[in-house]
Amino acid sequence: MARMARCTDGFTLVDFLTSLAIVGVLAGIALPSIRAARGAGYAADTEARLVGSISDAVRQAVVVGRPVVMCPSRNAVTCADSLDWNGGWIVFTDEDGNRSRSPAETIHRSEPALDANLALVTSTGRRHVRFQPSGSVEGTNLTFTLCDPRGDTSAVAWVMGNSGRLRRRAAAPGASQRCAREVARA
Repeated sequence: MARMARCTDGFTLVDFLTSLAIVGVLAGIALPSIRAARGAGYAADTEARLVGSISDAVRQAVVVGRPVVMCPSRNAVTCADSLDWNGGWIVFTDEDGNRSRSPAETIHRSEPALDANLALVTSTGRRHVRFQPSGSVEGTNLTFTLCDPRGDTSAVAWVMGNSGRLRRRAAAPGASQRCAREVARA
């Protein structure tokens, strides 16, 4: 009696489950790296926005010959009384010198809220930056700390001296931990 060869096309249930397990393991390995790369990209964009805003504020103060304020803002119109800049920020000419935006004062730059995986905070006590017509900054040194989901060891700080000059460095441990808590809350 002749035996008929059996032809099978496709996968068996065992083949499918094995493939599914392999895909799951690979995804588990790849996702943290993808998230970290994405966080680093958003952080770089935020750093560029921050440095650009500061540069614009200094230039505007010098050109107009009036103080210019940069402050956190949740609505792109008024300053928020906060050290947390995650909701975005505005840059405006402070015509009346009260460090708070009045309806008649011109907004020169408005930055939207940060990605939910980022946090940007300033030094304790510094809720705004006021640039003098000379381009210098009023008050003490100011530090912006930026962190992302990679953890507090990847946090960076932008330190601004009274001259208005910026320098980038690794964030101090206390500031980076405070910043990381902001990311965790998001």
